[in-house]
This record gives sequence, C-alpha cells and structure tokens, in this order.
Amino acid sequence: MSMRVGFLGLGRMGGLMAPRLLAAGLPLQVWARNRASTAPLAAKGAMVAQTLADLVTGSDAIFAIVKDDPTAIELYEGANGLLSEGAAGKLFVEMSTLKPETVRRLGGAIAMRGGRLLEIPVMGSAQWAEAGQLVGLAGGTPDDIAAVEPITRHLMRKVINAGELGNGALMKLAVNLVVCVYAEALTEALALGAAGGLDTSALIEALQESAVNAPFLTFKLDVLKGNSPPPEKITAAIATVRKDLFSITSVASTLGVPVPAASAALATFSAACAAGWADREFGDLANFYRQQMGMKKA
Repeated sequence: MSMRVGFLGLGRMGGLMAPRLLAAGLPLQVWARNRASTAPLAAKGAMVAQTLADLVTGSDAIFAIVKDDPTAIELYEGANGLLSEGAAGKLFVEMSTLKPETVRRLGGAIAMRGGRLLEIPVMGSAQWAEAGQLVGLAGGTPDDIAAVEPITRHLMRKVINAGELGNGALMKLAVNLVVCVYAEALTEALALGAAGGLDTSALIEALQESAVNAPFLTFKLDVLKGNSPPPEKITAAIATVRKDLFSITSVASTLGVPVPAASAALATFSAACAAGWADREFGDLANFYRQQMGMKKA
C-alpha cells in the first residue's frame, strides 16, 4: 500500500510539487494557509486537511516547504501546530531552506513526540519543480531516505546524502552562497560593461562563451537584459535571497568562517529591498543596480 502523503505549503515551489504527487496516484492530503491554493488540487482528488493536526493524523509522511525559519517553527511547535497531536510514528520531511540549528531544533521536538524528521531541502528552478527534476540534499538516516524514495522520485531526479540531520541545511546554504555571489558578480559585471558603453546582450553572450557560463545565465537571460518577469513567473524574490544570505552569514559567523563575498552580496540585496524591489525576481538585481546608476536596459 502507498504511503499516505501530507503536503504543507503551496507557494511558488510547493504549488508545482504537490500536483506531481497527485498525478503519480499517491494518496495526497494538503494544507495551506491560503486556503484558495488548495482548490485546484481538491478538484483533482486531493484531500484538504482542515487543521495541521488533521494533516498529521491522516498521513504517514508529511512533506513541508515554507518560506523561512520562523514560519517553520510556528507551524511545527505553535498552538494547534503539526506537533500538537498524532506525531508518534510519523515521518516529517522538511524541504524548506532553513538554518541547521532550526532543523536540529525541530528534529528534537519531533523526536520527543515519537516522530522522526528527515530534511531534504531542494535545489532547482520552478521549471525543475514542474518537471520533477529537483535535486534534494538529505540530512537524516539512510533508512528514512529510502523510506520516502517512492515519493521523492516524483519530485527529484537525485537525492544527495549530506549526512546527519542539519547537514542538508548547511549544504543548501553553502550552495546558495555560490548562487548569490554569482548573481552579485553578474550584477557588477553588467554595470561595469554598461558604464563603459558595452552592449549588454553582447556582454552576456561573451559570458556564456566563457569559463563562468552556468545555467543561471540561461534561466535569467531575459531579466538580465532588463526585462522583468511578471509576478507569476518569479521563481525566487529578492527578499527570499536576502533571507538566505542572512542565514549564510549568520551560520558562517557561528562557525568562525569569514564570508566577505556573501556579506557584499547581502549589502546589495538589502539595498534593493530597501528601495522597494523586495518582491521582484532576484535576477532583477542587475536591473536595480543599473537603475540606481542611471543606466538603461539592453
């Protein structure tokens, strides 16, 4: 018999992931703060939990993907939260981008109630989520990773075992550090080129032919040229990346690791948020920088 799957969080990524589980024929129950977001799944046969406790009691494995650490803590530990009843014997799978300390805290709270936590923060774009091609970074036991493989195979093309609980979060932040600094470097390079009179499209073409070419350049090609995507096409907002950079610099400070490049990127993303760009696509950082310097788009 298939595991009964609970799914919490139907935002930009979760809203693309949950339908894949339903399409695969898995018994699916969903919950979201925005109740309207559950309607399309309910119309296709998903059960809609009225409370978080209902989601837990009616599921064998509960998958969650939410926006930040405070939200995750509230949903698990808050009054009438995921751990309010029925957690014994259940496997919780946390896919959000959280701090290692938050993951370990939640793992302890779940264990005290007789449940288990497996973290699998995911890497990839909205297109990857829609196609089931995300990459997961698992922290937890090999047995738990294997137990949810019949579910994760519909969401992820690969799951990398990062080790113990909390390591998945640390690995995701380490990867995001590179992505964020890369976005900052592109922003500065495009501004440098524009200030000297280079055609932005030609400069981007040169970058694509260089050793620093990466999928990011392809995914963000249009926005890097100055064309901001509509809200429904945004995969990660500037504010979300800023949140990740705060986590990166905080964890690095705790571990005694200087991260000057990440700190510089944080300053730029923070300036963009302060200027009203918080909800814009994070590739729009280049356009923010260009606008601040009085430059035109390509």
